Amino acid sequence: MAVLALGAVSCAQSVQPTGPSGGQTVNSTPSSKPSGKSSSAGPTPVEKSSSKVHPHGSTKQHAKTHKISYRKHVPLTGSAKFENGVKVNVTTVRAVTAKPVGPGEVGGPALALTVRIKNGSTSSLDLSTVTINLDGSKGSPGILATGSPYAPLDGSLAAGDSAKGTYVFTIAKADRKPITIQVQYGNGQTVLQFSGNV
Repeated sequence: MAVLALGAVSCAQSVQPTGPSGGQTVNSTPSSKPSGKSSSAGPTPVEKSSSKVHPHGSTKQHAKTHKISYRKHVPLTGSAKFENGVKVNVTTVRAVTAKPVGPGEVGGPALALTVRIKNGSTSSLDLSTVTINLDGSKGSPGILATGSPYAPLDGSLAAGDSAKGTYVFTIAKADRKPITIQVQYGNGQTVLQFSGNV
């Protein structure tokens, strides 16, 4: 029994140095936990984790690398170039009647666009990455139709060579003055634009 009493006294003595400067708080229960660790253990991991996440700035850098640059509109009969010298021009725009072929396609009045690309860069060009879009005068997008005469650009285009592709979009006749054709390829950071009445 004497041993137990001494143990109790030693515990009480070990509590007193850990409390605040006022002697009246010696009997507070938090003294049973290692002071100095319990008061800092809570907020410290949260502050460290947040400080490790924000300094990277990866979000802003990611946004910059994917910023899209829209070039000024050129006439439908004009030509435009990407930064690396790849030249694009729309050779023909003609009215056709689209027939639905694939799932979700819509038939009806449409425009067939033939686009010519000349690879003025120093390396080959993956034509499968070329994207063509069409917008009507009211901002409504043309709907791609894959029936004849649809024949998209495909394959690899060597430096200095040229290739043509035809794209078909259903668009109401009332939305063709003007139309806007957008061309981009690869990472899509630059968009060439051609506009005119049909």
